[in-house]
This record gives sequence, C-alpha cells and structure tokens, in this order.
Amino acid sequence: MRRVLAGALAGVVLALAAGSAAAQETQEGLKAKYEEKVKESWFADYGWTGDYDKAREAAKAEKKLIVAYFTRSYAD
Repeated sequence: MRRVLAGALAGVVLALAAGSAAAQETQEGLKAKYEEKVKESWFADYGWTGDYDKAREAAKAEKKLIVAYFTRSYAD
C-alpha cells in the first residue's frame, strides 16, 4: 500500500512540475504575441494605449470619454 501511495504522490509531483513549466511557456508565448500585436499600426500609430491609468488621466485632462477595446486576439 505504501508503494502505491508513494508512486501516486510521485506522479502528482511530476504532473504539477510539468504543468508549471508548460504554464510558464504559455505565459512567455502570450507575452511575445502581445508585444507583436501592440506594434501593429492600428495600435501604435493612432494613439491607443494599453495603460488604463494613463488613459484615465488623459481623458480627465481633455474632458473626454474613454473608448476601450478589450481583446485577447494574441492568445492561442
């Protein structure tokens, strides 16, 4: 019984470690895709910002509303 439990525990530890590594790769991949997306002309050339606090400050100073575009188009 101890061998079965030890084997199962080892399997869980290995699965968690593999999942953590895969999640890290996924996060790095998503970050790279995001960086590519914000360099595109529709975002970079027309004054869009990805910083909500800066957008709020600019809107307040210019007495304008915020137009927000939420997407995850860089995700798999």
